Amino acid sequence: AIFVLATLSGISVITKAAREKSKAQLLGVLILLIGFQSLTQWLYYFGNISAVLPEFKMNPFTFYYLNSILFYHYVLKITGGVKNRKGLIALYVVPAIEFLILSFLFIRFQENIFKSYEQTYYIFYGVLIHIFSLGVLTLALIRLFAYEKGIKQAYSDLEGKRVRWAKITAFCLCFLYAYYLFSAYFLYIFVNPYIYLSIDAVLTIFVIQWMSHYGIKQSPPKESFDDLKELSADSSEERLSAEDEKMFIELEWSIVNDRHFTNSNLKIADLSQVANLPAKQISKLINQSTGKNFNQYINEFRINFAERLLKDEKYDQYSVEGIAQEAGFNSKSVFNSLFKSKTGKTPSEFRKSR
Repeated sequence: AIFVLATLSGISVITKAAREKSKAQLLGVLILLIGFQSLTQWLYYFGNISAVLPEFKMNPFTFYYLNSILFYHYVLKITGGVKNRKGLIALYVVPAIEFLILSFLFIRFQENIFKSYEQTYYIFYGVLIHIFSLGVLTLALIRLFAYEKGIKQAYSDLEGKRVRWAKITAFCLCFLYAYYLFSAYFLYIFVNPYIYLSIDAVLTIFVIQWMSHYGIKQSPPKESFDDLKELSADSSEERLSAEDEKMFIELEWSIVNDRHFTNSNLKIADLSQVANLPAKQISKLINQSTGKNFNQYINEFRINFAERLLKDEKYDQYSVEGIAQEAGFNSKSVFNSLFKSKTGKTPSEFRKSR
């Protein structure tokens, strides 16, 4: 059942990703691989295939080391691209080595020798795989957190750019591999393998469904990861010079007077062109002067403007969504959340209480 689900989901993700030119092909391959790995596990434990083909215990085509690398590669793609290609290639060498070693053992398999070391082999092999996978997933999480910090400095609207689902996926995969690491020793020795595989099946189905549903929706930013990382460098502790203070006052005057904040797609690159200043410098000025990132800074102007519109009887014919759009918000839910966070009331409640 898992194999069929993974096959259908994987093909669907790959096909849709190719049609929409997204980066989710890697995710589709990962889903297919997880399904194939589940199939080989069930063939081994329930199909009794090892009785007919003892060499199957050394099946070189499972590529367990590849799972976390594919997810990490996907994370790199959706967070500004791959710069350190040599490092990524080095990671892909690991499953290649796994394949060569298992292929050699598969060809030279001897049942009597394997039985003497079977338990040690599975424990050692399982521990290595899962420690390696947890390490790669940690790299993915570090990248995702750094990326989210960067986009908050680059964009005023984060709709479709946030990677919360990918972070949840990474944490789910970490939990899955932590469970595998635990089971490689404790469950393998003390628990019936059928119980272990049943738990594994439930967890695997959840991960497949989650990745299939959300993975296709993510689109990469136009900026490189290095540019985003540079923008997100924390400079709030540094003091502004007199010249910097003057530049910030002029920048803020332009934002307010020309109402740049009402542009729902406003990016720090747009302000860079208007102010004729590097985006990095604008980010630094905002961070040092206000202690806020670009996203927080611009949305504060939008909320203040929305308050004024909601108090103005001339805008009574506007719906809450209309007010949000006038203020520069693309998302009504984001507007409601930020508005209530600042005023303690929803926009509708605020309008009634004026």
